[in-house]
Amino acid sequence: MHRNSPTLSSKLSSEDFLQALQERKVIGDGGLVMRFLAHQPLRVEEIRAQMDRLPPACDDTITAYLKRLKTCIVLTLLGARFAVKEQAKLYEELHLLFLQQQKQGFPSQVPLLFEEFFLFLMKKAPPKQTMEDKGTDLVLLQRTKEDRLPYLNLAGEIVLILLTLQKNLLLCERIMRGYLALFDTKGRCLSAAWAAPKEWDSPSASLLFSLVAYKMGDDDLAERLFSATPPTSALSPFSFLLIHYCLTHLKRLENKRKLYPDLSTFSPQALLLRDTPIEGIATPFGYNSSVGVLHKKQGGILAFGPNTSPLDQLDNFGLYRPFHQHAGHKDVDLGQKHVKGWTTILRGQHKAYLTLENTPDCLKHTFQLFPPLTTTSLFYVFFIDAADATVNHVLYKQKSLNQFSGPATCATFSCGAESLQILPRFEGHMQLIPLEGERYFFGAKFLLAFPLPSAAVRYCWTMQ
Repeated sequence: MHRNSPTLSSKLSSEDFLQALQERKVIGDGGLVMRFLAHQPLRVEEIRAQMDRLPPACDDTITAYLKRLKTCIVLTLLGARFAVKEQAKLYEELHLLFLQQQKQGFPSQVPLLFEEFFLFLMKKAPPKQTMEDKGTDLVLLQRTKEDRLPYLNLAGEIVLILLTLQKNLLLCERIMRGYLALFDTKGRCLSAAWAAPKEWDSPSASLLFSLVAYKMGDDDLAERLFSATPPTSALSPFSFLLIHYCLTHLKRLENKRKLYPDLSTFSPQALLLRDTPIEGIATPFGYNSSVGVLHKKQGGILAFGPNTSPLDQLDNFGLYRPFHQHAGHKDVDLGQKHVKGWTTILRGQHKAYLTLENTPDCLKHTFQLFPPLTTTSLFYVFFIDAADATVNHVLYKQKSLNQFSGPATCATFSCGAESLQILPRFEGHMQLIPLEGERYFFGAKFLLAFPLPSAAVRYCWTMQ
């Protein structure tokens, strides 16, 4: 649900969030949430079986422990009641899983918080060890085994749980300010820069962070994030029920906080463009993720980077260079207006050098492979959100069957009252393909693709 621009007389309310929830699709819940809202009875076995069927892409973590723990929280939030014997068996099972994760070096602070929230819902005593303020390491939160940047959904969930448990308000503010750097000034999320296509979850993250801002008393920020949440965004069962619970049980803070983004949190690995004609983020790091996200006031480039054919398969899309928090990364040059550095593509099997520079007239982006690649059909693709596109004075509409295939030339996209131009600075071929705006393609309306037949060439595009 998109709202009009916030005014003094139209502030967010709990009813706005409840209406937004009613309009959201819940991923893979088998209708459990809708039955819950309709006050229909639900059985423990039925809920657990459905949650176990959820694919990994719908879960916010990669660990068996947290998935099981989230399942138990969903059971509780849906109103399921455990027998005493089942409670004891469940606690034993979760404890064994938790000990296994600790042996593997899993950061214990995050599951401890979810465990405490589960016990809180079950009206049981919390564990002796609780979530502590670990500074920057905790702000960066949950890194996956490939050292990708963290999941926004998990961060939003953690802050809502901390607020519910009434603990560590300073930590809540630090997490919020760090993660707000990953939204542009209009409240739109930039998560394609680190999320793989199958894990792209920015719409639901916007709603989660909007509720956090609302509960912490920053009405203007809450409005921006809420208005930027696409009406087609989907939620996991856990996120949906957590939002619903916090709306009905979590009071707003009496002392309101103004939440400003801390742009230094992610500065070691990303160029952040804010208050510029094109806002966004660009980085040489990621895992099956975009080089960046570049927004105009309305629409823009939702994701871009290398990909192999066929173009509708995104398993090889983007970058495959892990970011290690304490590594020097001396081969990356990051300035206030540029990022230049080495990266890896094709599942880490090949090196490439890329740059993105914010000049007075445009954004300039270059990409070159080292050494030349001769065995794989490689493309460079842009996923674009726009009402329509124009190439050689021919208009192309979203969702249409008309496509362009021909010499590489300037493509102009209508983004509200503005336009976005992508101009290749090399001779070659180009394809423009209208899309359906589905989640799998980052919600894009158009795909602009350039075959890269000669990897020895330094390919260049300007965007304005």
